[in-house]
Amino acid sequence: MSHQIAPLILHAPAKVNLTLQVGPVRPDGFHELDSLLIPVTLFDTLRFTPANTLELLHAPDSEIPPEALGAPEHNLILRAARLLQRETSTSFGATIHLTKRIPTGAGLGGGSSDCAATLHALNRLWNLNLPIPRLEALSATLGSDIPAFVRGGAQRMLGRGERLESPWNTPENAPIPPLWLVLANCGTHCSTKEVYAHCTPALTSPPEVYYTVRSSTARGAVSELAPALVNDLQDGVFRRYPQVAQSARELEQAGALRVLLSGSGATVFGLARNRRHAEEMARRLPAGLWNRIVHTIARWCNGSTRDFDSLCPSSNLGRATTDSGSD
Repeated sequence: MSHQIAPLILHAPAKVNLTLQVGPVRPDGFHELDSLLIPVTLFDTLRFTPANTLELLHAPDSEIPPEALGAPEHNLILRAARLLQRETSTSFGATIHLTKRIPTGAGLGGGSSDCAATLHALNRLWNLNLPIPRLEALSATLGSDIPAFVRGGAQRMLGRGERLESPWNTPENAPIPPLWLVLANCGTHCSTKEVYAHCTPALTSPPEVYYTVRSSTARGAVSELAPALVNDLQDGVFRRYPQVAQSARELEQAGALRVLLSGSGATVFGLARNRRHAEEMARRLPAGLWNRIVHTIARWCNGSTRDFDSLCPSSNLGRATTDSGSD
């Protein structure tokens, strides 16, 4: 492959789960899930340059240290690249520079989002022309929530996460108001496997919860949304990891309308009325508690090279600056 091809830069967003309902263990060993996942404005940045071999480099401006990424053979970026090589019998390579800002093992989907961005980028860089459904199917072999990132934007995840539904059957240009959130992470690593192993699944939260969250999110009705947010893993995580529960209390005391665990933790997020309220909450958090002000981006495409600076122009790429008004 010619080395004159310009590098491809993609931004991989974090996510939060506005709902996460957990059912019984299926015959395949996975839990039955029903979850509304939505991207937020905290991003990893990946730069792909054509090369003869595969190489992943940790960018010096990363906020997350390289040792947090784990062993290379387990890294989802390299696993995705090698999977594409095998499935398409291509000998192309790439040098991938990763600027890591999303905490690892935090319930924010950073590794899955990076994986999805890699599939999109190398599909384009290597001229493979695989359709999105094929990329989704390949990604499902790497992780349950990766197909949602491949498809992009807000997704309802069903089954073990591989069945996807678009929450809003509206035109692509129809706006979904952003929700303003404050993310907080105490630095505790929550093992997803361990969290699910110790949960008592029953899908006990009311089935209409999803529809209430979907409707109130579409209208930006945060006062209606707040009591409907649900994560069936939360109580178990708070019992098992008291530092995570303390982070949630800090957000509550800072004035959050509602605090919820994202995924299997350790990140919790506080729902704010608007940007100004989110900024006030963040200022009230104790020094040393990692936090970011973000807003949701329901229409994000993980394979997009859209004008990122216009979406989230601040220097740390995690503190968006466009006011959404109030509920």
